Amino acid sequence: MTTGPEHPIRVRLEEVLADVWVLDGEIIEPLSLEPAIHNIEETIEVYKRIEADDSYSTEDDR
Repeated sequence: MTTGPEHPIRVRLEEVLADVWVLDGEIIEPLSLEPAIHNIEETIEVYKRIEADDSYSTEDDR
């Protein structure tokens, strides 16, 4: 599985996260994109865990 830092989906998630942070600062105070930010951050963390698990299992296969 290719889930490294350069994987297109992970790169796009990082770009979207940056855009959402910018938008969160531009909307009126009672509204917040914090739930969306949290979801994107969790998704990126899952990609990182998958990458770590994949590299660990690849080392076991050797």
